[in-house]
Amino acid sequence: MAQSLHRRTNPANRVLNSGAMDRRQGLIQRLADGRFHSGELLARELGISRAAVWKHLQAVGAETGLVIHAVRGRGYRLSHALELLDAERILAALPAERRGRLSGLEIHRHIDSTNTHLI
Repeated sequence: MAQSLHRRTNPANRVLNSGAMDRRQGLIQRLADGRFHSGELLARELGISRAAVWKHLQAVGAETGLVIHAVRGRGYRLSHALELLDAERILAALPAERRGRLSGLEIHRHIDSTNTHLI
């Protein structure tokens, strides 16, 4: 039986260090295919405990609205696969003429204000 990890919290009340954000992004990237992934393997790949994987996945669900299922003996998976933004794939898909017009392409996991960033 699948258990949803989504719990509502106010993400504005949390200040994360870059290590925690990197681990959460790593979890999202691994789960993006929509398949089950072992908590033990995720923990080993990220260098954290299985309990830490569980806590990070709870936070990911609360902060992003992603629905993450946990099934004993199978692991964790997203309710639906995601296609994450990838600068190399985006650039490769652009015609050469358009690619030449770009001065750069930035993809941010999180940005407080695009206006502030651009100024």
